[in-house]
Amino acid sequence: MKMILANLGTVVLLSILWAPGAAGDEAPVFDIPRLEKIVIDGSGEDWGDGGFKVKALTYQVQRGSSPPPARDCDVRFRLGWNDAGLLLWVAVRDDVAKEYPDVRSLWHMDSVSVFVADKRGSNNVYQVLIAPGMDPEHKKLRSHFSDARPDSAKLAKLTADIAAARIGGGYAVEAMLPWANLGIDPKPGREIAMQIDVVDHDGRGRSFAQVRWYPRGGTYKDRNLMHRVRLATKGGDPVLALASGGYDKSLRTRVDVYAAKELLGEAVVVRKGDRKLADGTLRLRKGRSTAAVLFPMPAIGETWGALNVLVAGKDMGTIEMPDARAYRAGAIMNSQIKFESFSFTGTEFPGCDFEHPGLAEDLMGPYRVSVQYFDRDFNEVTEVARPGRYGAVVTVEIKNRRFRRFHTLYCASTEDRPLRVHARRIEVKADISLPPGLGIDPAVVKENAGVLERSVRRRFQEEIENDPEIAVILAGLSEARPGDKTDIFSDLFARERQWWVTMKRKFYGLDKRYPEPLDPPRAIDGPPATTIREGTAAEAGVKPDAAEKIDAMLNQWAGDTDEAFAVCIVRRGVIVLHKAYGKRGGKPMTLETPSNMASITKMLGGVLTMMCVDQGRLDLEVPLDKVHPAFAGIDVATPATIRLLYSHWSGLSGHQGGLRNDLEEMVASYYPHLEVNKRYEYCSLDCALVGKFVEAVSGEALPQFYKRHLIDPLGLKHTEVTRMGFGTRSIPMDMARIGQMLLNRGAYGTKRFFGEETFRKMLPVGDRRGIGTVSLSESGLSARTFGHPGASKATIRIDPENDLVIVMCRNSEGANYDKYHGRFIQTVVGGLAKE
Repeated sequence: MKMILANLGTVVLLSILWAPGAAGDEAPVFDIPRLEKIVIDGSGEDWGDGGFKVKALTYQVQRGSSPPPARDCDVRFRLGWNDAGLLLWVAVRDDVAKEYPDVRSLWHMDSVSVFVADKRGSNNVYQVLIAPGMDPEHKKLRSHFSDARPDSAKLAKLTADIAAARIGGGYAVEAMLPWANLGIDPKPGREIAMQIDVVDHDGRGRSFAQVRWYPRGGTYKDRNLMHRVRLATKGGDPVLALASGGYDKSLRTRVDVYAAKELLGEAVVVRKGDRKLADGTLRLRKGRSTAAVLFPMPAIGETWGALNVLVAGKDMGTIEMPDARAYRAGAIMNSQIKFESFSFTGTEFPGCDFEHPGLAEDLMGPYRVSVQYFDRDFNEVTEVARPGRYGAVVTVEIKNRRFRRFHTLYCASTEDRPLRVHARRIEVKADISLPPGLGIDPAVVKENAGVLERSVRRRFQEEIENDPEIAVILAGLSEARPGDKTDIFSDLFARERQWWVTMKRKFYGLDKRYPEPLDPPRAIDGPPATTIREGTAAEAGVKPDAAEKIDAMLNQWAGDTDEAFAVCIVRRGVIVLHKAYGKRGGKPMTLETPSNMASITKMLGGVLTMMCVDQGRLDLEVPLDKVHPAFAGIDVATPATIRLLYSHWSGLSGHQGGLRNDLEEMVASYYPHLEVNKRYEYCSLDCALVGKFVEAVSGEALPQFYKRHLIDPLGLKHTEVTRMGFGTRSIPMDMARIGQMLLNRGAYGTKRFFGEETFRKMLPVGDRRGIGTVSLSESGLSARTFGHPGASKATIRIDPENDLVIVMCRNSEGANYDKYHGRFIQTVVGGLAKE
């Protein structure tokens, strides 16, 4: 958490920044002055010395890096108000101008983002994103509003008067944000809430920083992460410094202070009550006055709570520290188990411990590790009887808790001879190429192939015992037979996943709870559902020239971008347009060229989930302890549910983990610390966890489940999908068939994938996401339109009212995406014939 220093005359005072979620009237209030005759031109000259001044902000950077030098990125801003609106002038030092092409995602690169609400914690809030137009490729100021106002229909359309100007070493943004945007009557004493967030991005592989006033990010999901701002006749004293508190991998507490140069050389002391914990001095680092105060974490099971900070001997107030117990739990969750060897020889199983036992004990105190070993037929064993695959269930016990990890081991031979001795005979023959970025001539690489092959061979020999993935590969190879399928649904990793699904069902007793396999799509009782077919414009219910106009528009787009794409537009089951545009890798894009569907995968995973719901295997609304045994007996304040996981209100974050066999156990170990239903956090980890539930109740690993229950029944010839959150590759016709099945409320042709009542449970509810679905009404599409967006900018829109499916497959947004995508949708809608 963070704190703010303010200068009151000659005395330095600290305003307290309370923990996120604190009631609005507990947070500090900043008075901003009334200003007259301010002209919005970007220069800021008419501000004079006026306005409420903020001279120091906090910096968030990419993991493993540090804040950039002040010459690279530095931010100062002022606030004021008049009868028309909130006044803002931001000065940004920025040595490299790099702005994002898509106006809806300006926050990816150089930009200023401002959130304004009628009060702290209120949902009556909007955000304006501003790119100043300093990038040579984007020379005009651009802005974009995100409207979260619940009564937006009753309020004025969001507007703002914004200007930008070049200043020495960077740029300035000046804005007037009208009170009418929030229906506010401006008077002295009236409070509002706001946050400002500046992004500096110097391009791929270069420095990145987010600079904030309210020191914690995530205002878009938690309306308490904003400052209270009060309209006044006279402004409050300037903010000269901010501080943050947290923990690092060395199990130290760290308090960082960013300060104006006026405070350079002042002493900083951190206390807990009357006890001094540590001290430091504000020094000049990278052009800024900063201090980093380090001291040990609190004892296991304890947390700091509020800490006092003193500057120059004056007690400045408190900072609310993050919960150290949650930090420890997170570190334990991510700690790696290491076996003496994952691939081994002999008849004794290798033992294991944490990769860093000392750190593990510092994190959780004394612990005990025990291991159960299972042969490839899922029988528990105590010694090795034959070479091949073995599964290890590792149980870690600490005070009042225990958690598990699952690992694959491989026994190469029962002969007691070190595996590395056998590995010395491994030969590697490879066509090795190096990326151009390494600066090596390809001809030289070819001439020195032998050296590279020896290096690869040596690395493999060294890692054959220590790398868990090598054990997985060897176990899979030992079970494979010549002629076995090796596609993505049945390769070594798919088989590995299936082995563990079966193993875990037996381990948890789920094979007895759900002994029968999940039924595949059933035959429809009655007339078949709509399928996609060729037909006339009249049959499709579109104007005679609809396809021609859409094609012309897409040809214009293809000629003004560097990204190839392919589309399939279907109305009433009839193909309106099915065509590819542009080139990919120097070759013409085709209708059978797979593209990255990115997070549209979440919708496909939602389809699998609803199949399990339809057959009574899963319930969207029950607590997780009723869903999976890994969560049983864990005391939590608010239980998570599958619906909360899909709506991204579970408290989870991140986009990895789906391939881990022990993901459910990892999440269960952290479950008591999840902020369930308290904040929105878009991620893929929650969908990956649901994937584990799907596997547990069906007995099928996701690759096989997708193939048996979706890929084959729908005849998807060019779709590869094995995860729940991302990673699908597909083509327009395949995605259109999935869209048509959902348009048919769970049926396609003679097959029903789930019932209509189940389908309705899949749809978005209110302002929350559905089960892999998102409301996506735009550019004339009906209010009931749904689908899911993807980072690749692939498109799927399913409009029940217009009986319409729109699919566009692509690998990235490419140039001018924002210029054309809305026009694409409008052109499609404009081509629909009137009923």
